[in-house]
Amino acid sequence: MLNCKISKPINPICETSVSGVLKIWAANWNEAHTFSSSGEDCLIDTIELADNEKFIPIDFQDNSGYANANLAAGGSTDSKAIAHQVGFVINRINCDLLGDWKNWLLGRLIFAVMTKNKQIIIFGADNGMQSTNFDFATGTAEADLQGVTVLFEGNQHEAPLLVKDQEVIKALVAKP
Repeated sequence: MLNCKISKPINPICETSVSGVLKIWAANWNEAHTFSSSGEDCLIDTIELADNEKFIPIDFQDNSGYANANLAAGGSTDSKAIAHQVGFVINRINCDLLGDWKNWLLGRLIFAVMTKNKQIIIFGADNGMQSTNFDFATGTAEADLQGVTVLFEGNQHEAPLLVKDQEVIKALVAKP
């Protein structure tokens, strides 16, 4: 039996915090990627992506990006995991997206998500995330068929990673 005991209080955040997603970057997942913290806190201050990998900025529709992490409870302590999800609506379908659709659908990715209060969170670091929704559909509402609704999901061993500041990933973002 595991000896798991809660040992620290959870302190509330007393600053004004704006919700929502401001930016999303994706990178191909690789088990050789490293995320490390040199301080006593849990904030990641060093990210090394293997094979010269870079984070690719995702141009998504305003206010359509979201990310979450939920406990995926199994029948035993060993089968518990945290389900990571990142979703967004890509503004417009285009030839670049259609030409690269297999990589979106079949690849495993990690995501860096910046909230509107400038906090950066890494999703999918343990096992990567795969597309479970790639929806290009029309409906009856005005402005339907404008883009593609995308959802990536993956079960991870750990909670999402908090990044110390923007400078940690700035050098890892691909230039357009």
